[in-house]
Amino acid sequence: MNLHRPSVPAQYSAVPNTEAPIQSEALATYLATKVLEKKATNVVILDMRKLASYTDFFIIASASNRRQVQAIANSLRKMDAEEAGYSANGTEGLEAARWVLVDFSDAVVHIFDEQLRGFYDLDGLWSDAPRIETPNVDPIEEEEEEEDLSLIHISEPTRRTPIS
Repeated sequence: MNLHRPSVPAQYSAVPNTEAPIQSEALATYLATKVLEKKATNVVILDMRKLASYTDFFIIASASNRRQVQAIANSLRKMDAEEAGYSANGTEGLEAARWVLVDFSDAVVHIFDEQLRGFYDLDGLWSDAPRIETPNVDPIEEEEEEEDLSLIHISEPTRRTPIS
């Protein structure tokens, strides 16, 4: 697919020049990174270029519950086009949130709840597809405001004696 699209951030790009057209493998790696940052598990990137005409890569990921499936899918859908250089063309399954598909044309992200992933077994169905190494990413922790405890005076506990 030779459509010109803005590039992904340089650290994820397989192309040194960030003004060059995005490479589908760089997109797949970038999307896998975003999914991993949202604490997805068992993330696999499948190279579909020789097996399917409708996409170049599948990114398959698991989430521990439906809320996490939705959170991961929504984060992909809401990626800033300037940040990602790409935006989702379509999303399926978001309401049920058991298996959500987010389509980026050159890469399709499948987010499963853990139980349903084993049932559909896309990994096994596409076992002929070469695997691409997934990036090592630490999940992004939501920043919590630290409470300023410097003004709190801690005293010894008051001893209570029973009334007789």
